[in-house]
Order: sequence, then C-alpha cells, then structure tokens
Amino acid sequence: MQTLEDVFVVIAPSGTGKTTLNRKLISENSDKIEMSVSYTTRPKRQNEKEGEHYNFVTREVFENLIREDKMLEWANVHGNFYGTPLSEIKRIRDKSKLILLEIDIQGWQNAKNLLPGAKSVFIMPPSVDIMWSRLEGRGTDDLSVRIVRLDSAQLELEKAHMCDMFVINDSIDSAIHELEQLIMHRKVPELNREKALRHAEDLLRTIKSAEWLKKIRESFDT
Repeated sequence: MQTLEDVFVVIAPSGTGKTTLNRKLISENSDKIEMSVSYTTRPKRQNEKEGEHYNFVTREVFENLIREDKMLEWANVHGNFYGTPLSEIKRIRDKSKLILLEIDIQGWQNAKNLLPGAKSVFIMPPSVDIMWSRLEGRGTDDLSVRIVRLDSAQLELEKAHMCDMFVINDSIDSAIHELEQLIMHRKVPELNREKALRHAEDLLRTIKSAEWLKKIRESFDT
C-alpha cells in the first residue's frame, strides 16, 4: 500500500473518552476529515446507528471478510470481532479527506506495516480513578465487564510505546484542542514522549497496586 500521511489512528483504553473526542473532532471538521466505519459482531447498543457508529454484521460475514483479505485489521475484543475494512480507506481518500481510524492497540499492531506514513495518537486518562469512574458512568456494563475492560486497559498501557503521539484527556475542551492541533494542523505534541510514557507507567502501577481496586476485585470474586 502506498504511503498514507493522510491516515491518523486514535488509540485509547476503555474509560478514556476516545469516542467522545473523535466524534467531536469529526463534527467540528467534517469538511476535512472523516472516520472509517468499522465492522463488529457485537450487538448494537441503544442509540447506535447502523453505518454510522458501526456496521453490525454476523460472525459468519466477518469471517468471510477476513478470508477474502478485505480487512485492513481486525481483533477479537471481549469475545466480539472488530475490524476496519480496506474499502473504508479508499472511500474516504476518494473524498480527498483525512482518514481517522478508531482502533485498539492490537488492531494497530496488525495494521501498522500496511499503513506506512500513518500517525498514531494514544489517549490516556489523567488517573485510574477517573478512568474507573468513566467506566461506571457508561451504565451499560456490569462489574465483571468493567473489570475485563480494566484488564484490557492495562494491556494497552503496556504497549503505549508503540504509538507516535500522546494526549491526556483531563478535560474534553483541552484534549480536543490538542487532538486538533496534532491531526488537523500537524503541530508538534505538547506532551513529549518521555513524559507520556512515564504517565502510562504511573497508571500501570496504580492498576496493579491500588488497594481500592484490589477490594473491588475481591468483592467480585466472592
């Protein structure tokens, strides 16, 4: 595949506000950038729209797309398949727009070599407390699912070094401003790589050692 400097990948653990940031970025710059619509085998949630949030397909359809090499990347996340079809890259490029991909770190690992020139942005929460509060605030997941999402967040944070740029979502306004500067204006990141990776390490230490998280896990186990 040819060099794709017009492709940006936004990656973030659950509870980081990635979807909110991406939707806001798109809505404020709809004439210049568009998000690819992923395929997923998970059930559609309330208020989600087919073809806008996801293309909701059966497992059989998804597996056929994989076999036919029609997926840029795909991953099994919490028992459901998610993936980006190659057709989405062409569809958006034909409009002469920037391409925004919303995928996880596993998907980025699979797609990175196929997207030379693409840039990745890793979104992090300011703290684990806030990340957990956001997971609770979703109101769609029970405790067992939130714990699984927290475990997945740990795995993603451990691979943060694979990304090019970093944003801490401590407030929607400041985070969206930084994201616009990085993507729409190609500015140098405010948060340098060294500080960003130190922050990721701090989050990881909290996930592994915080007493309040240990108590939550113990209450679930019992």
